[in-house]
Amino acid sequence: MLYFDNSEKEWRDFCYDEIEKSFKHNSSDYDKALSCLKLCYDHLPSRLKHCFAYCSLFPKYHEIDVQTIIKLWMAQGFVINEETGKSAEDVGYEYVLNLLRRSFFQEPTIDVTEHVVKFKIHHLMHDLAALVAEGLCLSFNPNANKPSRPFHVSFGSSNFSESDVLGFTWSRMRSVLLQNHSRGKSGVRRDNNTNTLFDKIIKMYDYNLRALDMCGFGIKIVPNSIGDLDLLKYLDLSENEDIIRLPNSITKLVNLQTLRLSSCFNLKQLPRDIRKLVSLRHLEIDGCHSLTSLPQGIGQLTNLQTLSLIVLGKDSSKNEAQLSKLKNLSNLSGKFQIKILIHENFEPGYLNAVPSGIRTLSLEWDGDDKGLLLFDMSTLVSRRNLVKLSLKRCAHCSYLPPLDELVCLKVLTIDEMIKLEHISNDEMYLPSLQELSLMELPVLKGWWKNNGDKNYSLNHCPSFPCLSKLVIEDCPKLDSMPIFPTLEKGLVLDTTGWKPFQLTMSQSSTLSPPLSKLKNMCIVGIKELDDSEAGRINWAAFQSLRFLRLDYLPLKTLPSGLRDIITLEELHIWRCDMNNINCIDSLEFLKKLEIKVCPNLESLPQGIRGLKYLTTLEIEDCPTLIRRCEKKIGADWEKIEHIPKIRLGRIDGK
Repeated sequence: MLYFDNSEKEWRDFCYDEIEKSFKHNSSDYDKALSCLKLCYDHLPSRLKHCFAYCSLFPKYHEIDVQTIIKLWMAQGFVINEETGKSAEDVGYEYVLNLLRRSFFQEPTIDVTEHVVKFKIHHLMHDLAALVAEGLCLSFNPNANKPSRPFHVSFGSSNFSESDVLGFTWSRMRSVLLQNHSRGKSGVRRDNNTNTLFDKIIKMYDYNLRALDMCGFGIKIVPNSIGDLDLLKYLDLSENEDIIRLPNSITKLVNLQTLRLSSCFNLKQLPRDIRKLVSLRHLEIDGCHSLTSLPQGIGQLTNLQTLSLIVLGKDSSKNEAQLSKLKNLSNLSGKFQIKILIHENFEPGYLNAVPSGIRTLSLEWDGDDKGLLLFDMSTLVSRRNLVKLSLKRCAHCSYLPPLDELVCLKVLTIDEMIKLEHISNDEMYLPSLQELSLMELPVLKGWWKNNGDKNYSLNHCPSFPCLSKLVIEDCPKLDSMPIFPTLEKGLVLDTTGWKPFQLTMSQSSTLSPPLSKLKNMCIVGIKELDDSEAGRINWAAFQSLRFLRLDYLPLKTLPSGLRDIITLEELHIWRCDMNNINCIDSLEFLKKLEIKVCPNLESLPQGIRGLKYLTTLEIEDCPTLIRRCEKKIGADWEKIEHIPKIRLGRIDGK
């Protein structure tokens, strides 16, 4: 609240005058708390008050995406940029940090570039936001009274009808957000065709509308009337997979800053006159798999900061024309991603056109490409500021270029490269790497080309010094790679070689055991992990493990060593032939137990009664066990009746 006020007098005056005065006028603890928070709000700079109040449009407990809220603030004119050399997006990000420091926002999610990407709002702070935004912002609730003249309205968390959306008595609406915040199955109750509703919204609120969000709304055709929204700055049509094209009338939106079309899978083309969108800063088209080219005028959008997909086809001359459009887009920022989808031949020189400021690059092939040409690309390895790199579906690639020069690389993903046999010709360890994903690499044998020459002793095996998250899926031949004792965020081993894990666990350290900081682990389809091998694992080393999933493993019993993981809060046992899980009675902090497709498991241990923190039990496709756990009549019911949430059934929901 007074984070930036250093004067002791100001603090004392505030404490004795304003807080005590506030307490005198409020009796309940809730009212006292809210009145204190209201005082905090009153001391906010005016530019932050609008931004905070606007967040009341999101549901309680919702995780808010930082870039989304900044773009919405910009659309409403809340972001005031008084400094030259700074973008409005940078100023908006400073607003987010400021509100975090003052505790109006909390629980920030920070990515590998050390930027805040998401945050939450405490439920009391959300009540405060709704209070100060009353009459201006409305998060629709069908059971509550609604103001007749709000400026901003969202329908993301409740069922609603066409009459609800169009039921306001005035046309000066600035925000209409109909998005499904959960991004799951929509709970929207539609009385009419969504395209008709879209057109009616435009005609009713065309005078003042700045932000319109219809993400995942089932739109098939964008009406021509979209061009009538003269002041519109933010338009989200993402996840409307039936949209094939946009009307050219959309190019009348000369104030539009953000156009979100992500995951419009069937979108085949962008408007031919896109150059007329002179204010456009963010064009999000990732996941638009049917796009075959970008319109000619894309290079004239000199304010563009986000361009998430470049499409290259079979014609190299057209590809060069496509990439030449990037030359004028000097504002494309390293905070955003450019994804290059390559259908056929790839020329190394194409990478020269990728703006030097880009810090996240994804290359994806589609078709029988000549992928070997990729790896004469010094332009890639010379991009020393690259932080994230993804390579996918390069069908003929058997090795990667030397990536050692990518000293800032923190995230590397290699996916669906069916001929890749090794990652590196020499001892490449990527010292800054924090997250590594190796997926669907059926012939990958090892990290190094000459695996047979690598006879490291157990105590002198190369390792990733900073790696925090490792995902290895469908790499059945993988036998050697640097060890990973420092993992913290997560480890997924799915249908892959077991030796790298064994080598990692065998390392000795005077400071802490390997994987002692690991919080989440999934082990799936490892044939070597039978009861004997599980008994050799030092489970006590997992001193920080919170989540464990054991799936499709040749285990007959739950490893007794799990008793030593005193931090475990969630245990999933899937598709195993276990006949007992007796050791769970020692997992005193266990909160959730999930058992699926374990037909040989016939009863639960008596010790489950003593797990006082266990709040959720899910059992699916375990016929005998389900029968024994039936409410009041099952033989095991008394063991589990203290658990608040119990789900018994089949995976298909029956």
